[in-house]
Amino acid sequence: MKSVKLISLAIVMFISLLSFTQQSNLNKQRELKIITGTVSEKGNGPLPGARVFVKRTKKYVFTDFRGRYSIEARRGDVIIFSFIGFDDFKIKIGELNEIHINLISNAKTLGI
Repeated sequence: MKSVKLISLAIVMFISLLSFTQQSNLNKQRELKIITGTVSEKGNGPLPGARVFVKRTKKYVFTDFRGRYSIEARRGDVIIFSFIGFDDFKIKIGELNEIHINLISNAKTLGI
């Protein structure tokens, strides 16, 4: 009888430990991190004033005069880079903390 209780207790402790480990891993995956980088026009240098925003949130920033940005996001979030006259670029956040983007001009948008 005592051994049955001991085995039951061990099983419950093991299941609790597994559950805690999984929850800890999920929390780590959704940790807030700072993503930095630059936004440039392919072949023509930085794009100051480009908008960088996290999809499905209200978080956004604009690039500085050197095309640099810094924004908070979580792993799995999608960041969208946009600028008038250029195609938007979307990227899903993974392991990288530094992302450099080259936007491509969209002459159709400008009517050229």
